[in-house]
Amino acid sequence: MVMSSPNAVGQVPEPPVNMRRSLSSAMHSVGLQVDRDNVLRVRSVLLTEAEKLRDAVARPMSERPWVDLCGADPVSGEASSAFNARIQILVDHCRQYALQLEQAANSLDRIARNYGYTEAEIQASLKGSALR
Repeated sequence: MVMSSPNAVGQVPEPPVNMRRSLSSAMHSVGLQVDRDNVLRVRSVLLTEAEKLRDAVARPMSERPWVDLCGADPVSGEASSAFNARIQILVDHCRQYALQLEQAANSLDRIARNYGYTEAEIQASLKGSALR
């Protein structure tokens, strides 16, 4: 295990090069800035939102379609299929975005460690309210 010394108070640690792009874009897209005082709260919010989003789109299409047939007419079948295909594209996009939020939160784990937070403190941050 590689240990790094915590950064001075007020100094923002740099994420590793391979994480900078995903973390920067995720943080930029939601307008967040991270410092020692809020890193665990931001991480918790990102993980909570990723979980909520995954739960919202958890139902697989194989269970039953999002949009059933509206009637016995020939158009209802085609319309239902078209709506379900479009909905599936949105569901896939939501799942991908949830993964990006989770990846950003995992990057914040590393930053929290650089700030000197312990693994126990990082894990405990999920048990409190994400919106405090």
